[in-house]
Amino acid sequence: MKTLKLTLFLISSILVSDLAGQSKKIFLDTVNIDCDNGIELKIATYNHMNLKNDGTLITYIYSLQKVMDKLKNNVPDAFYKIIFNPDSSVIMEKIPPVRKYIIKGDSIVPFRQKNICVMKTAQYDLYIFFDSIQALLDPAIAQCVTETVQKLPGKSRYAQVYSYKYFPSVGSVESQPTRKVSGWDMLNITPGIGAGLVSESPVIDVSMEIGFNFNKKGVLKNSFYLSDDFLVVFGGYDFQSTVNDYVNIGYRYNLSNLPDKNNWLGIETGIPLMKGSHPLSDNLLRIGVKGDIGKSFWITGYLYINKYNSVEPGIKIGFGF
Repeated sequence: MKTLKLTLFLISSILVSDLAGQSKKIFLDTVNIDCDNGIELKIATYNHMNLKNDGTLITYIYSLQKVMDKLKNNVPDAFYKIIFNPDSSVIMEKIPPVRKYIIKGDSIVPFRQKNICVMKTAQYDLYIFFDSIQALLDPAIAQCVTETVQKLPGKSRYAQVYSYKYFPSVGSVESQPTRKVSGWDMLNITPGIGAGLVSESPVIDVSMEIGFNFNKKGVLKNSFYLSDDFLVVFGGYDFQSTVNDYVNIGYRYNLSNLPDKNNWLGIETGIPLMKGSHPLSDNLLRIGVKGDIGKSFWITGYLYINKYNSVEPGIKIGFGF
């Protein structure tokens, strides 16, 4: 009973800690818009569909123009950056000029530096590049952005770069082919070792896992796998060891949205191919909840279901190579 309570406590701890540790989404989709009035925009968002479903983008652009119209006589001499926090503050600061030249074959073209306006929200980051404050106040910017956003394709699990050119006569047209920038799906082969308890009996575990990890927006998010666990269980009055072997099928989900920090949580079920003596001699099936507790370390809470409808608890801490 003590082991069962400990198992249930650890399973609930895995769920709570993993859900509480979810990372803020990083920006991966990029939308580049070249408006006809010389305005260039770059929008970075975790999912470009947010731009279609969230109406705040145009509202914030109108709000930016309304505020900057009142402050247009206070902007610094070129070149400068505006940091706009909607309903909060406006920061204007000078930026040093850049002496940059573009080499095109035998010709050298001076880089055309522009002023920049930055606006960041929970859903997206917006960068506006412009020549003068009058260009930033052009009401056609909202129309340019609205038509471009409506032209964006449907959702994709890959991070994409979308580029559009806006013409007042024809609207927005794709100026460059959509480019995928996210990572690849991955085949996963992981040998591992572990130790734990089944009921009151100590267990040493050797495992081999093969699976396939699917990425979403450049982050591995979904994993389906098969594994084999070779268990040596110690128990009885003379503490003799018995051998057990389980084949498992499982699924896990990465709660993190950072490509360099995984936070997997999953469930697996297994059936015995080889059974030793008590406590697993009558086992028919086991069900486990598995979660990360550090890089290459995980903890799994098991429930072993026996043919007499009784349940034996189990706990394992594992390490993958």
